[in-house]
Amino acid sequence: MINMKKLTNNWLLLWIAIVVIGIVQPVFASAVYDSNSICKQIYKYSNLSRKLHNPKVYRNKKKYFEISKRLEEFILPFTILDEGKDKFMGLDIDGDGKDDEVLRNCGAGAGGLCSLYIKYSNGEQYISEEMGHFYLGHIDHNIYIVEETYGDISPYTDKDDTRIFFVSKGIIKEICNNK
Repeated sequence: MINMKKLTNNWLLLWIAIVVIGIVQPVFASAVYDSNSICKQIYKYSNLSRKLHNPKVYRNKKKYFEISKRLEEFILPFTILDEGKDKFMGLDIDGDGKDDEVLRNCGAGAGGLCSLYIKYSNGEQYISEEMGHFYLGHIDHNIYIVEETYGDISPYTDKDDTRIFFVSKGIIKEICNNK
């Protein structure tokens, strides 16, 4: 015999799940990022960053200053703590309205690997996998890691490469790679 109460409860739970997923999924997807659009924006900043490494631009103080000012719109400032350790100030990765402790730890030299350490305001911690040298940038209150490899100074490759990661609580997800 069919238990109608149990069947009704199961249908009700299924309906609630469908409604919640239908509401949350599109909101989450649109609020987080449109990766194609975000990648294009970040690659523009990445190309500006590469220009700063060009000796001709470096010697032209006016051009260097103009590019630096444009990069300030995107790149998050940091304080150097110690050799290879930097602290990013005023970041709320988990969205609870309280600043989280965000540190970048890099090995010595151009070939050294880096990791991102996040200590959330509630005490939880997150450490990223090691990656090449990177900086943090932001667009629309979302935070991104931009890992840039310059082929002319890398001990691993002779090609330039840029990878972009979305950063959120407990998640660092690669969204773009120009390989």
